[in-house]
Amino acid sequence: MLRRACAALGLLVAGGLAAYAAGASAQDASRTVRVHTGPERSSIHTLFGPRLSVALTPGLTTDLVQSTGTMANLEAVLRNPDDVAFAQLDLFHRFVAGNPEAEGKLEFYGDVPVCVLLVSRSSSPWMLPSSEIPDEMALKSLDIGPAAGDTAVSLEALVESAPRLTTTRLENRGGSRALARVRRRETELAAFVEFPSAQTPIIEDVMTNESIDFIGSIASVFKGARVENSMTFVPTELEMLPPGFFKSDRPVRTVCTSVGVTINADGNADVIEAVVHSVTEGALINSDTWSLGFVSRAWNRLWDSAMDWYRKICVGVDAHRRHESHMIQA
Repeated sequence: MLRRACAALGLLVAGGLAAYAAGASAQDASRTVRVHTGPERSSIHTLFGPRLSVALTPGLTTDLVQSTGTMANLEAVLRNPDDVAFAQLDLFHRFVAGNPEAEGKLEFYGDVPVCVLLVSRSSSPWMLPSSEIPDEMALKSLDIGPAAGDTAVSLEALVESAPRLTTTRLENRGGSRALARVRRRETELAAFVEFPSAQTPIIEDVMTNESIDFIGSIASVFKGARVENSMTFVPTELEMLPPGFFKSDRPVRTVCTSVGVTINADGNADVIEAVVHSVTEGALINSDTWSLGFVSRAWNRLWDSAMDWYRKICVGVDAHRRHESHMIQA
């Protein structure tokens, strides 16, 4: 009799432990969020993904998933509501417009700037002021990164409509391969849509190599191109500060959009709350990171001269008139 009682008690304890373990395992799984980032050396994968991961600790465990870029990320979040993903604002709008099932489900939060940057050899004529580059000077080759990547997709309308690029050979290497070819004079220019800071690996590569540099104005290449309003790009004047002491700023006139985090409204409510709170309360921002709103405030002292440039180079985005477009002028 005693033996039977002990055996029954043993089964009860074992069953309880198994149930507890299963419950704990399920709870752990529910507290892990998969975050889709970007390519290997992108700012999203190397900077902002890890920062979001730290901000969500210890309440959530993150699984950072490298990806090809925004479009793949948004597909993933649409299929898997419990996932979250980084995305570019212009591409987010394009994706939602082309996928009716995403309307009302996918939401975008965050405003870290990423800008169009063009890299040339330091001795190239493309480094001249845009007003000194003859209209008849054609660009032989331009690397816009992988075809499914954010740079190639974002610049599609500009590349197709820029008069200077009608005979340009487009290349899709991107990253270090593109920079190496520019250094070796095998490619004239390489384009990137990136966070403009030396903390971004590919930006640091340019800033620390004297043989290549950022051209001073994207109008040098994209003069006459049509800029669709739905691209949500904002004309911006940057001062690229190289790492190290006694280095001079590199002024760059360009256009910028935002990077943020996308959630699916059908996902786990606790995860969504934690992610959105972290992003909107500054988890992605440190002393070397600024939002587009902060850039605008910081450049108030240059507003008059900047506005003159805006009128000449680009026309601002009007999100309510999506079917119109503007032309980049020198």
